[in-house]
This record gives sequence, C-alpha cells and structure tokens, in this order.
Amino acid sequence: MRNACFSFNIVNQFQNPVVHASAFPPEFQYGKSPGETLLICRFPSLKLNVGQYHIRTHLTEPPGMEIYEKLDGLCSFEVIRVEDSILWGWDPSACSYFEDFRWQVA
Repeated sequence: MRNACFSFNIVNQFQNPVVHASAFPPEFQYGKSPGETLLICRFPSLKLNVGQYHIRTHLTEPPGMEIYEKLDGLCSFEVIRVEDSILWGWDPSACSYFEDFRWQVA
C-alpha cells in the first residue's frame, strides 16, 4: 500500500450509514511496510438512537487507486434505553442520533 486509507460506518437497521470515522493520510500513515497495524478509534460520547446496528469497513488507497477490502455486516449490536423514557416511547425510525441539547421557555 502506498497511502492506506481506512474508514468505517456504523449502519442502522434501515441500511443507512449514521456514523463515519476515517484514518487517512497525511494525518495517519500506516500500511507501507509488512506487518500488522492496530488502529484505535474512540467515541467519547456516542449517542445512537435505539435500534439494530452493524459496522461497514473500507480499506483502500486514495480515490482512483486500489481498493483492498470492503466488509459489511460486521459486529452487529443493539442499542436499548433502560434508564429513561419519553412520552411516545423510543422509536428507531424517529432519528439515528441524539445530540446534547437544552430547552428554555422564554
């Protein structure tokens, strides 16, 4: 590999990618020499809605160059809410992701 590019999506049960994370050059350099490379991606506060999800990965070089491997359906998992509730209940089709917010009545 000349310039390894790795990215992944978290994909919901509707097959929509809802999160994207990537490790591209020049910020990240790896794959130029034989051996293994461990990439660690941390989400400090991932706020997915309830539902079923899986991982989709892409290992390529920059656009127009080599595509090494694309995998789909990896690491299936489910998000549930047990500590809180909302008036109409949690619905996977309402949204994919929550952001922190505060309301104020003025």
